[in-house]
Amino acid sequence: MFSIYGPDGRAFHDTLEALYRTRPKAQSHSEAEQQQSPQTPQPPQSINQNAVAAYRELIHAQPKDELHHLYEVMSRSFTNLPEEISAYSALLKIHESPFNELPVVNSQNCIIGMISYRSIFEQLRQESEELGLLKITAAKQYIANDVITAEPVTSIRRAAQVMHHYNLETLPVVDSYGATVGIITCKNIVSAVSNEPPLSIWS
Repeated sequence: MFSIYGPDGRAFHDTLEALYRTRPKAQSHSEAEQQQSPQTPQPPQSINQNAVAAYRELIHAQPKDELHHLYEVMSRSFTNLPEEISAYSALLKIHESPFNELPVVNSQNCIIGMISYRSIFEQLRQESEELGLLKITAAKQYIANDVITAEPVTSIRRAAQVMHHYNLETLPVVDSYGATVGIITCKNIVSAVSNEPPLSIWS
């Protein structure tokens, strides 16, 4: 299951197929041009096997189909940035982080967007703002419009399809309350299939 979160909360929650229908494929960055402090490891999330069974039924997985889920390979050490943090401090957190972008959360710890070097400097460029404003402007002013997320029991294959389709560098993994419990990157997926023994995510 995938969701879309923004400053006003969750705007979408449904299957991969519904996501494709609801959200057109985004332009790549080149196409558009033409027209952390020390990480705090989080404890592994307890996954309800009933949720796994319900997910298999939802995507019509056959009994013989081997599925591997995001909770098995997601990175659990990351930094959630409060929406009130300054954009300058957010840049420092990203610089200290192994990720190119980080989740921004509201006062209820619910994700409202992702912030990155690109999202900050694109806005500065478009609005001709001065770099000094980053120290007095909240990070929430520089997040991307909205963020696509996945649930922990989402299959790795379907997550990879979404990341490829929407040209995503990172995919936040959130629980039913919108709290970020992990982050998936292309590196996570490559590591999953290159380990010995590898996860057969394409079967």
